[in-house]
Amino acid sequence: MRKVSRWILAAVSLAGVAVPAAGQTCEVPRTALVLSGGGAKGLAHIGVLKVLDSLGYRPDLVVGTSMGAIVGAMYASGYTGRELDSLARRYSLADLVRAEPRRLSRTMGPLRPLIQWEPGRRGLRLRAAVVDEPEINALVTAGLLPGNLLAAGDFDSLAIPFRAVVTNLATGQARVLAGGDLAQAVRASFAIPVVFRPVQVDDSLFVDGGIADNVPVDPARRDSTIRRVIVSDVGGGRRKEVDYESPIAQLDRIIDFLFLQPADSLGRDDIYIRPEVVEFPPLEFDSLRVDSLIARGVSAALDSMPLPGCAALPPRRSPAAAPGTRSVGSVAVERLSSADSAALLHLLGLREHAPLDERDLQLRVRRLARWGLLESLWLNPVLRGDSIHLRLIPRGPPRRAVALGAAYDNDLGGRLWAGALERRLFRRHIEASAILFAGELRSELAGALRWGSPLRPHRIAPFLRVRAADESIRQFEAGGLELPRLGIQEAIGLAGLERWLGGDWWVQAGGIGHLWEEPDGVGQSAAGGLVRVERVGRVTEDAVDAEALFTDAYERLQFTGSATIRTLGLDLTPRVRLGWGDGLPVQAAFPLGGFDGFPGLHITERRGQRETMASLLVTRSITPRVGFRIELAAGRSANEGSLFADDGWIGGVRGGLSVKTPIGPVRVEYGYNSEDRGALLVRVGRWF
Repeated sequence: MRKVSRWILAAVSLAGVAVPAAGQTCEVPRTALVLSGGGAKGLAHIGVLKVLDSLGYRPDLVVGTSMGAIVGAMYASGYTGRELDSLARRYSLADLVRAEPRRLSRTMGPLRPLIQWEPGRRGLRLRAAVVDEPEINALVTAGLLPGNLLAAGDFDSLAIPFRAVVTNLATGQARVLAGGDLAQAVRASFAIPVVFRPVQVDDSLFVDGGIADNVPVDPARRDSTIRRVIVSDVGGGRRKEVDYESPIAQLDRIIDFLFLQPADSLGRDDIYIRPEVVEFPPLEFDSLRVDSLIARGVSAALDSMPLPGCAALPPRRSPAAAPGTRSVGSVAVERLSSADSAALLHLLGLREHAPLDERDLQLRVRRLARWGLLESLWLNPVLRGDSIHLRLIPRGPPRRAVALGAAYDNDLGGRLWAGALERRLFRRHIEASAILFAGELRSELAGALRWGSPLRPHRIAPFLRVRAADESIRQFEAGGLELPRLGIQEAIGLAGLERWLGGDWWVQAGGIGHLWEEPDGVGQSAAGGLVRVERVGRVTEDAVDAEALFTDAYERLQFTGSATIRTLGLDLTPRVRLGWGDGLPVQAAFPLGGFDGFPGLHITERRGQRETMASLLVTRSITPRVGFRIELAAGRSANEGSLFADDGWIGGVRGGLSVKTPIGPVRVEYGYNSEDRGALLVRVGRWF
């Protein structure tokens, strides 16, 4: 009967009906809420908080480790359990965890490395591509901004006093952070080794608090006024039927071990909540798992929490009122020159003695991460009088990087690249890159230089690009039978100016020189000018590239564009390709469908001076790693005439499965077209 009553009460209160707490005039013990680490499993804490809210309860102290620190800091900042539920469903964390690697820089083009080394204190270190760390750092800084400003360096000033548990990387000992930058403290608390970088706070490096104290009951009891502890523990456990041959499964299991620690001893009046989340991987944040994890938290809390009453729960207290609009006092920026500091403040919209717009600052912080300008930003706010004083600690992309990438296609063969990047050549704002490509059809050496500070992209920047290549051009008969290949050697140089237009948009203009040798051994040359506008987002399918090239030997105009629309659980990506040329050498002609090909045809089978193609790609996830793809396409390739002439059109459809793997997406698809031809596509990684 007691359990039934609890569920009825909770159902009514969770539905939004106020429930009076009994015995609120009684003296109640001061209580701490302890939230453990557990990776994605920590989303179950949100369900626990929803039940606490529904029962009219608010703790006197929140202590969190790892994911428990994220949820706990948000809760202590004034968010309710229901608001946290909405936030968890709104932001697609699955896109940030095990995301495909980012582009390294503009000088290296659209390449996304599978393996990347960056400078460490003792040489190069391997950087994992498990998470989109800059985006996650920005999300933490932006999401905790209201609480950070409210705390102003003292976590006791939050709506509920808060503590974050971290592990000192040098000593392995736990440390409890009660002040400083709130976002930085939380980020340090969930710095899972290998997955995330350690976080430096003052002179110490910190990693995930779960290593030293995953269920931080003792840190909660260090407050001598605390008489009761409520623990929500989602760590550890052993999952069944796991494929431990998989590298991802091995990493998940290692992280499980990280959080496999028993809670410290609990007293008679303490409450222990253990959601049933053992079967959930610690790095899976897809929407279905988010729903289930929060529901498991609700269920466990309902089974463990006593009914409201004097002897059981203290009454809910109103959270501390958030400050009104405040102005920015002083702003100091560490590690940057005065010019770059001014540029950063401009990008953040921060001015001394001006009102602080929290919402605008949140959006700007996330944009800087998306644009690749910052890897992390800590604000370190301090309150003096009615003004907020900030000490910004930005961290930009690494100065140097070495990277490798690869792809395989059953039609094009294998292709590898190795590249090196230097962002401060000669200790100046000169970015340089060198890349070696090797493949069955094309080998190439490319280099690039770009002048200008990355924090001042709005300025016009000079650039230089050169490349030399040896390529085998495939030829086909009308029915698809492959003919002997044509050997081409070429060298291209491009120098000019480029400017950032905002967002992911860039414009580029310059002069071009082109030398090449025809298959018959006759040398050719061309010189002219180029104008290009491009937008390349984080997702390859969402891009725009428009180029106009005019030389004394040939002319080439092209446009490609695509955008992804999410609706009814589907990703719809319409794509358009247009190309027009006059006198193009064979290697500069337009292959129908580009390197993604056309359904039912060999990739690059149809090359011409004209290309017109439109397609619609429909994708949907079946599991967090597996999804289906269906593409409908129509297009034509020709050597003369209008782009939209009546002849030469072909239609096709291609469908199959795509699997996310540590080495990139793996696609297996079959295409069929209106010429009664079919072709299998097997591709590992993104082609480049």
